Amino acid sequence: MSGAAGAGEPRGAFEAFYLAYLSLWARFVVRRRKPIVVGITGSVGKTTTREFVAAVLREAPEAVGPVGATPRNMNNDWGVPLTLLGYRHWIPRWNSELLRALTVPLKALKLATVGPYPRVLVLEFAVGRGTEIERTVALAPPEIGVVTAIGPAHLNAYGTVERIAEVKGAVVRAVPASGLVVLGADSPLAAGMDRDTEAEVVKVPGKGRALSAGIARVVAARLGVPAARVEQALARGVTVRSRQEEFPFRGGTVMNDAFNANPMSMAHGLETLAERARPGQRRVAILGWMGALGDAAERYHREMAPVAHASADVVVGVGEMARLYDPDHWFETSEACADALPDLLDDGDYVFVKGSNSVNLYVVVQALRNDLETASASSAS
Repeated sequence: MSGAAGAGEPRGAFEAFYLAYLSLWARFVVRRRKPIVVGITGSVGKTTTREFVAAVLREAPEAVGPVGATPRNMNNDWGVPLTLLGYRHWIPRWNSELLRALTVPLKALKLATVGPYPRVLVLEFAVGRGTEIERTVALAPPEIGVVTAIGPAHLNAYGTVERIAEVKGAVVRAVPASGLVVLGADSPLAAGMDRDTEAEVVKVPGKGRALSAGIARVVAARLGVPAARVEQALARGVTVRSRQEEFPFRGGTVMNDAFNANPMSMAHGLETLAERARPGQRRVAILGWMGALGDAAERYHREMAPVAHASADVVVGVGEMARLYDPDHWFETSEACADALPDLLDDGDYVFVKGSNSVNLYVVVQALRNDLETASASSAS
């Protein structure tokens, strides 16, 4: 399930009641304050696009007004209503949630009347087990709907890519005829959603951060942000933690893309590795398995092997399914991989780290960061 870490799926009548309770108050606030909602979905690039759009809109507060956005990964059945109520995280401990439940009505009444509230909300909408995107979209129907790309993800829940497109299309179908729909032009299933709306449609070409920037330009223009301001925001750069986030390492670079992975995002990340590495720089791909692929998991992992070896000089696999990448080095766990990093990496390498959340590749990334901090401390002394 996509969503706040540790949130889990509803496990009983009480949790279902509490979710309905949050949703009721969230809907009340939205109907009273009537923010302009930019709704973003897709199989890849949701969070990066959300951050790009929010960054360019915040560049012109006099034109747009206050801008709010989905915090962290609060994009599921729990995260969306909590975001609309001004909370920034979901607490997976029920004693804490019970205490928070007591504050919800007062907070909602304040937000609906005299409290500050965003004029524009940039919301990320996810799908997955336990999350019904039509329900979350109904809480805050978008005036501007965005679909980045559609590919194999959550196949364990939906079975086929076409079914995923149908489900995520809820964002497009919710946009009124007076609104705007922005679609990734290079994804046939996303681009084909133009048939599901009477709103104006703009199709944006590109992949990854280039696509996110292009979408941000279209949304900003729609909301009256001057083009020069948009380019200023983009020129400063938009960093999204664990999504193609770069930091220096022993004269080289680490690209931390370890938040999650599916075949589309893995292939694009590997392509980006090949593009960004300097001529002659050794490219090392540390790859965990890709989760939520259901019965097609073995096939997609095998198909990723030639892509990985074409993009990287050294392929490191982490986790059982990662054996199917035909890696040069393989480790059962991220902890084992982290321990072996001194023997795996050379000064000047470009290191790409990506895998599903369940692989815990943040352990590897943290080890790389620790190495950098140790080296910096040694040079300073």
